[in-house]
Parts: sequence; C-alpha cells; structure tokens
Amino acid sequence: NDEYDKLSEIIRTDKVVNLNLLQSDCIADEFSALKLFLNQVRVERFIPDYEYQTYRLELSGLSGGHAGEEVDKVKLNSIKLMIGIIRKIRAKVDIDIVTLTGGFRYDYIPRQSQVDFIVNKEFEAELINIFEIVKNEMIEKNLKYEPEMKISIRKIEDKKHLPINGESFNHLASFIELIPTGSYFVNSIDEQTVSSCSLATARSLKNYINMILVLRSLSEESMINMEDKINLASTISSSKLTERLNIEKWKNPDDELTKVFKNSYMKLEGQELKPIKTQFSLDSSIIFNDLNVKIISIGVKYKQGDSIYYSSLDDLSKIICLLEMVLSEIN
Repeated sequence: NDEYDKLSEIIRTDKVVNLNLLQSDCIADEFSALKLFLNQVRVERFIPDYEYQTYRLELSGLSGGHAGEEVDKVKLNSIKLMIGIIRKIRAKVDIDIVTLTGGFRYDYIPRQSQVDFIVNKEFEAELINIFEIVKNEMIEKNLKYEPEMKISIRKIEDKKHLPINGESFNHLASFIELIPTGSYFVNSIDEQTVSSCSLATARSLKNYINMILVLRSLSEESMINMEDKINLASTISSSKLTERLNIEKWKNPDDELTKVFKNSYMKLEGQELKPIKTQFSLDSSIIFNDLNVKIISIGVKYKQGDSIYYSSLDDLSKIICLLEMVLSEIN
C-alpha cells in the first residue's frame, strides 16, 4: 500500500489505459468487484488396518483459462470434476483419500488436479477395471467441452500423510459440490456476464484441506447471493470460511475517456466501438483505487495454438493505431 501511495506523487496524468483485455473491438470502462475466500475443511486421518497400495489419480488437459475471461463459455473445473470421478469410483471400490491438489493461481480456472489415495491390495484389479469404465464415461460425457481431457492412474510411493476418514471426505465433497462455479448470473438482454464464481486451488495439509474461491460481480445483489451460497456450503461441510481479499467495483466518474476512444475508433474503422463491463482487468482498479483517475482497458483476441496463445498482426496494428489517435486527441 505504501508503494501504491507513492504513485499519487509521481503520476503525470488522470487517464490510465490497460492493455490486458482479452477481447477485441471493444473497450472496458467498468470492472467487477472481486472477493477472495479461503475455505478450510478439517480432516481426521486414521491408520489403516489392512495392507494397501497407494495410487495417484490425475486429471489434466482441460481448457482452463483466466477466470475473468470467457466466463460465458462452458469450462469445466478440474477440482470439481475430480471429486465427481472419485465419487463414482468409491461407489464401486473402497478407497481412502490421502490428498487433493488442484490449480495454481487464484485468477485461473484449474486445468489439472490430482488425488492420492490408498486401496486394499485385494481390490487392486477391481480398482483398475472400475477406473477404466469411469474414465471412458467421463471423457465421452465431456468430449464436446473438453476434447483434450486426460485421466490417468498409477502406483506411487506411500505418502507422508495418512488417509482421511469417510466423514472427512464427505465434508470435502459436499463443499465442492454445493458451491457455484462458472457464470452465476448473465444479463439476458446483452448476454453480459454479471457475476461468476471460481474454485481456484486446493491444497492438502495434515489437518486441513484448503481451497481458494474467487467471486466476481458487477452487481452487489449478485455478490451477496454468491456469498450466501458458499457460506451455506461451508456450514454444511463443517468448514471454516474466511474472506482474504476484497476489491471494490470500479466505474469511471464520467465517460470523457470512453468518448475519446469511441470517436477515434469511428474515424479509423468507420464503426462503433462497444464499451463493456468486464470480469477482467482488475489490476489497475487495485493500484489506482484511491487516486482520481479514469481507466480504460483494451486488448486483442488471443487464439490458442500448440502450448502458446497468439493474436493476429492486424489486430495488434489496429490497437496501436487507435492508441496513437487517442493520444493525439487527448493532447
């Protein structure tokens, strides 16, 4: 905060332009509020009274992406999907969960997750058979949305943690299954996503399994509704829910800067530049929160290639020309 405060002493303009909007032919001048929560599911561990083998179940290859980007599209959450897979296997074979791990960043939809578990050595062959059935069923069911999904299983060395008991697993699964994920409310008029919820990460400790949830909303009412649902899920699962970060919704005090961009775009392209409200581009609303500035976010549409994201030179050139004209208009 001290470093941010120093900005007020050196900033030379009241106009800020973000270049990180992952959409083209539009600008954002209103940014959603964001709340980050930590949910801790307390787990009880036990010493198995049977001879067991430890396995790792891995889920990967989901599309993922930034939690504020393309929230209107169906993007499966690897942590939530993993719990569904484990539920199906546990319905046929007795397994005991040791750890759950998924996601890496608070602002991304998790693309991969893994569960380490133990199984009685007498049931290993049955486990493998059931796994193949469940794997094929899940891949076929979700092929339309996640064509690159991969599910695998392998033996691993015993973990340092003991397995959690059945009640602890039920608490964990209940919380994950009850919370909303993805788009929560969409404006039916312009199909603009108003609010969304993302289960971002899961980490296993000795006595807790910790999960990070990120709520974004352009509407105070919708934010309250989402908070009510995750609070209820936390209560039902005997968890501890703590708010760790709160970023207020940002809206420019006037449309002066928006008009400059729209006029400049009309001169260049001969068509309207659409202003939008976005779930993305929150960085500047944090940094400039207490400063009297106006913020616009622009960008280009990225396409996914082989392990990289790219955009066309034409789109980049269009943005550069637009910025040049905006700067000339402002000056």
